[in-house]
Amino acid sequence: MNRLQSITDALGSKGVDAMLVTQLKNVRYLSGFTGSSGCLLVTKKESLFFTDFRYQEQAKKEIRGFEILIEKEERPKLIVRTVRSLGVRILGFEPAVPYSFYRSLLRKGFKTRAVSNLVDDMRRTKDRLELELIGKAI
Repeated sequence: MNRLQSITDALGSKGVDAMLVTQLKNVRYLSGFTGSSGCLLVTKKESLFFTDFRYQEQAKKEIRGFEILIEKEERPKLIVRTVRSLGVRILGFEPAVPYSFYRSLLRKGFKTRAVSNLVDDMRRTKDRLELELIGKAI
């Protein structure tokens, strides 16, 4: 099972309609993006990657399985607008999300739920490719 599918499969069991992934180590694990500014929004049907104009070319080269959205406004505003347009009722987020962003979600009337360790737990179990790379590194 691929990583993105694992996230979408876990949404229901976590009680959320979508998951916002903001920790860069988890963004890289799920999407392949190695830059320093980006986040993911995953629903059952949509997989979106957000970044700013500086990473437009890099994102095109590295991102697989996600629609790339280049921010033309502040990231929190774009995410709020996108979440609303997708009809998300309960948004899951990693607990490390900035407090100011969390407050902006609440002010906009979104129901949120902290989802701890969803991607971190996935990263603990190595797939075949990861094991091969570890073997080569050794």
